Amino acid sequence: MLRNRKPKFLMAIVILSLLMGSSRTFAENESGSFIPGNFPELVKRVSGAVLNISTSRVVDMGNLVGPPGNQNNEEWQEFLDKYFGKNREKSHGKQQSLGTGFIIDPKGYIVTNHHVVAKADDIQVSLSDNRKFKAKLIGSDQKTDLALIKIDTKETLPFVTFGNSDALDIGQWVLAIGNPFGLGHTVTAGIVSAKGRVLNLGPYDDFIQTDASINPGNSGGPLFNLKGEVVGINTAIVASGQGIGFAIPAKIAQELIPQLKDTGKVIRGWLGVYIQKVSPELADAFSLKNAEGALVSQVMDKSPAKEAGIKSGDIITRFDGKKIVEMNDLPRLVASTPINKKVSVDLVREGKNVTIPVTITQLKDEIEPAVESKKEKEDTDKLGLSLQEVTPDSARQMKLKTDKGLWVRNVEEGSPSDEAGIHDGDVIVEVNREAVHTLKDFKKAIKKDGKKENILVLLYRNGSSIFVTVKKPSS
Repeated sequence: MLRNRKPKFLMAIVILSLLMGSSRTFAENESGSFIPGNFPELVKRVSGAVLNISTSRVVDMGNLVGPPGNQNNEEWQEFLDKYFGKNREKSHGKQQSLGTGFIIDPKGYIVTNHHVVAKADDIQVSLSDNRKFKAKLIGSDQKTDLALIKIDTKETLPFVTFGNSDALDIGQWVLAIGNPFGLGHTVTAGIVSAKGRVLNLGPYDDFIQTDASINPGNSGGPLFNLKGEVVGINTAIVASGQGIGFAIPAKIAQELIPQLKDTGKVIRGWLGVYIQKVSPELADAFSLKNAEGALVSQVMDKSPAKEAGIKSGDIITRFDGKKIVEMNDLPRLVASTPINKKVSVDLVREGKNVTIPVTITQLKDEIEPAVESKKEKEDTDKLGLSLQEVTPDSARQMKLKTDKGLWVRNVEEGSPSDEAGIHDGDVIVEVNREAVHTLKDFKKAIKKDGKKENILVLLYRNGSSIFVTVKKPSS
């Protein structure tokens, strides 16, 4: 019995010593990082540079709208009359919002989110020591949700510096400071749950996911590593989830802040292609070894890509020497490329490796780069398509933007075509890389590449082209 108790007694001592910690638990380790037991010291060191942001803007009460579809509802109009008066066309009110920011320069430059300060008429900031300042907007970028504001003062301001967000490891400790629900400075801690998250909030999504508690009001606040460096800017949450927050990597902020400071906006490079994800089915259809790269579904007219000779169906694997693993890698790389720079684009075209030089031009505000189609499914025996040949007359009658191809009159529910994502009203323009103008063309093209399990289809939909793969029917 004594022999059995002794290990348990020793184990209890070991656990107790771990819980109590050593003298190093409350100090910095060799790398300069604070270990979790010393969060209070880390907070003291960095919290002075974190501030609360309060914004307001004047809105026209006469233009208030009600619940969707009920703008003319009598009850809604009575509510407006009661609280805003019957002469609302001349009345105005203030709309307020709260957020967080952090000082990156003793001269008073502050980083926050675009959505925190967008359209604000007045921006007020409050430091942790209760000093208050009026701030002005220096620059803002909606696509990445970043903004730079500034306060003018001769007083000494604390500030923090950026760290290397690329060096973050999954499971690494991080700390967030913000202004959740307008409660004032609040500190939460957690770990990096994931990196490279795409939330479809913009064309350049690349979020750090953390389980450090993030709530409304934390927007624009810093995410620190244990060295006290800002590795992310807290931006988004999952409304239906708990303990799931998303931050813009510090690397993106470091690239864009100089432009915001100098010009008030971000100038991005433009390639001029619509792209989609390379699914395993598409990889098989294009005879690729791996489901990697960015598949070009359409090339824009008068674009750098068009002039360089990039074609629909090309799979871009490298851009300016950098590997394209996921589709979303490409728009981020193109956007950060200097205007008029000549870059090499490596791609796979009909099974062959090709390198094309392209001169990048400036992205105009109205041009949206990079779109993605949803991954297709297929598990039934029929194609399930009802097709009609497109003619110039039928194209005009149906208001189609192309006069060649096969118009999809109907897609059978549950069929391979339905599962592949083909919709009623789509126009099929290619099958297995062969142009199809007639039903005879279609039948001939589906027999091409007979050993493959899937049929590669290029669709024209709402002015854009996308590739889908359709499961071949069993014989």
